[in-house]
Amino acid sequence: MSPARKGRKRCRLHGGNSLQGREHGRFRTGLWTQELREARALLRTVRAAVRDLYE
Repeated sequence: MSPARKGRKRCRLHGGNSLQGREHGRFRTGLWTQELREARALLRTVRAAVRDLYE
């Protein structure tokens, strides 16, 4: 385990916040961002409601 760096309260490996979205180094396409997950969930509920109307 790494000790806390000078002037910091947490070690460099296990503490702190990571970047979000395009700023994060592992960002690829944005296909699985929180906004799109929520949009797909909403679309599923709308589709289910429409399907129930026609049954």
